[in-house]
Amino acid sequence: MFRQPLIRKIPAKFEALPPCNLPVDMGRTYCNNNPSIRYFFDAETVECFPFKYSGCGGNGNNFKTSRDCYDKCEPQGFLKCPANSPPVTTCNETMICPKGTRCTLGFAFGLCCDSEIDRQVESDYHPNCGQRKVVNTYLPGFPDFPVRYASS
Repeated sequence: MFRQPLIRKIPAKFEALPPCNLPVDMGRTYCNNNPSIRYFFDAETVECFPFKYSGCGGNGNNFKTSRDCYDKCEPQGFLKCPANSPPVTTCNETMICPKGTRCTLGFAFGLCCDSEIDRQVESDYHPNCGQRKVVNTYLPGFPDFPVRYASS
């Protein structure tokens, strides 16, 4: 009965405001400052990602921590499916979704997100680098502590 009105309230396309809508800029190639890992906001996926900043130049879409990036660029309470993919339908507190989807529950309602897209995004965050190679990954929205995975 109220599933249709809720799905209509989900924005078709997220529009980031400056500086969050600027492209990633790693800074000038020739720079006397030390390079560092910074974070930029990707408006297409509505995620903050790390990048190597040269230490000189660049633009405003350049944040010291992932938390700074999310605080500035992601709307409070924004609910989305992985990689900002469109939801299949909505779910409620029962968290019941059609087969092949999973419920991402927000404050007032939830989204049924495609499970295959979710698996693809997870594999990007937790890559398999073969025989016992260690991979550092950064989890979006969390403090900037690398999570180390050892492939078996």
